[in-house]
Amino acid sequence: MAYIPPSKAQARQLVMSKFQGRQDLGMIVDTEFLLAQTQVLEGSGDYLPAFLYQQNVKTGITSGTNTLSLKALGTGGTTRLLGIPHDGLVGWAATGGTKPTVELVNGENKFLWIKFNAAAADTPSYYSIQGDTMTLFPTPNANCDIYINGMFADVDWDSMANTDTNLWLRYAGDWLMAESSRRVAQHIGDKEAEGRFAAESELAKKRVMSSDQTRAMQQRVGH
Repeated sequence: MAYIPPSKAQARQLVMSKFQGRQDLGMIVDTEFLLAQTQVLEGSGDYLPAFLYQQNVKTGITSGTNTLSLKALGTGGTTRLLGIPHDGLVGWAATGGTKPTVELVNGENKFLWIKFNAAAADTPSYYSIQGDTMTLFPTPNANCDIYINGMFADVDWDSMANTDTNLWLRYAGDWLMAESSRRVAQHIGDKEAEGRFAAESELAKKRVMSSDQTRAMQQRVGH
């Protein structure tokens, strides 16, 4: 029987049931789900699961503009970059294409600024990242598209309807719910429950990491 991931409403009820179904915790549970995903698992965490990897996320750049916000990528500027792994990519293509034609080289911002500060606008060859901003060098001399293969934030808790699910609930629901439960327990001052859910969160994290490692090994076998 195929696995059916929980919806937002179902995940909320599962976490609330861990606290004797306390209905007064509803708003707290929603807030902690949001923060667990965006600030812990996708923010300060030390591991980003493979299911967050996307290819060819395209963002348009106008001629004469050499920066783009990594919080506002893709169609409509609604996609947030979390990181570019060693096998990721930043590429360039003329406007209107479907894939990059030139791979851009990552460089140190200070060095690239010195090298290209006085250069004429041209087709970008390099990029640097500082904080949430990507800078292209040299400055594009025509409208173009930047493509990124990397780790991107999932649809967050507040953006989902009660009947919706997201990648975290589909592939790592145990991790997200355990971490959210830990934060709820911390919020209400239940130290015993906080410790228990912290252990559950760590176990779920290890399961996701093991699953990613197994999948990576299977991909390497056949080349």
